[in-house]
Amino acid sequence: MRRREEVVLALILNHPFLLNEMMEDLAALELHAPDLDRLSHAILKAHALQPDLEQEALKRHLNDNGFAEIVARVLSPEVLVHARFARPEADAEEARSGWHHMRAQVQRRQSSRELREAVAHCASDPTPENWGRVEQLQRGELESKDEDEGAV
Repeated sequence: MRRREEVVLALILNHPFLLNEMMEDLAALELHAPDLDRLSHAILKAHALQPDLEQEALKRHLNDNGFAEIVARVLSPEVLVHARFARPEADAEEARSGWHHMRAQVQRRQSSRELREAVAHCASDPTPENWGRVEQLQRGELESKDEDEGAV
């Protein structure tokens, strides 16, 4: 899970132009690692203050604001080996496609967690409303899988 979150942030750090397209998606992602979540918020804040920040300027800004260690870890070869689209030399379309792929993976994981929580809640309080929430989440997972299969 952490590695996927690191890849998402590496993608943004190396291709900050994507923030113009995906700022809302990034803000909606729930990152589980507190350090990665703080970095994500710092990236969003920097982009809100200066939307045209380029790769090196964004990194410099984050390093100057206490994120040097986590930025270095996120951009390390151990992370980038897993995602060619997040590397600095990836072209815009490759980076954009990688973003869509990673967003779907992270959202699917979040949906699965929500479904497990809804099932547990329904088991302890089996109301029609709680069962309806379980069914709604199950339909969402099936639609998500169908979309993924259609994209391949």
